[in-house]
Amino acid sequence: MPEPKLNRETWGSWFEFVFSCIGSMVGLGNVWRFPYICFKNGGGIGYGMILMCVISASYYSTVISWTLFYFGNSFLSPLPWTSCNNTWNTQDCYMRSFSEEETMNSTVILSNITQFHNGSVHVEAYTSSEEFWENRVLGLTSSINNIGILRWELVLCSLGTWTVVILALIKGIKSSGKASKQCSPYY
Repeated sequence: MPEPKLNRETWGSWFEFVFSCIGSMVGLGNVWRFPYICFKNGGGIGYGMILMCVISASYYSTVISWTLFYFGNSFLSPLPWTSCNNTWNTQDCYMRSFSEEETMNSTVILSNITQFHNGSVHVEAYTSSEEFWENRVLGLTSSINNIGILRWELVLCSLGTWTVVILALIKGIKSSGKASKQCSPYY
């Protein structure tokens, strides 16, 4: 009795195959593939590598979530990082300026909050964009014991990121080959 023939996914074209191979050789492709190979061949190191990949994927999805949040805020008018009049700004906030008059005014402001320590200048001031990143996006707190609050905007960005990752995994090799072909400058 002959065995039934399995229908396997195939590459759409030779270019999809080549660009997917290049993508697996460059970047995190090797880190993600190595645990699979170890696990498939019965290696005990496979479990540790799978755990490492989960941690690595969580890290990169967090960075992508921050990027999505920043991208979403870039559509607001005025841009939230261009002023010191926001709820996340501190009293040490200042705005960078480029005109001569504004530069002189900001120099006066900076001289008010500048401290001299053993001949070196120590400035305790932060630009509005630094405060946007540290206080609004990252939500840095005073210590590691204070973890802050859960912010719904970043939760939604993270959910969107993981949704795209899971959909890419579900679609399989056919769609990832097409995506690598579309993103490649050589095609």
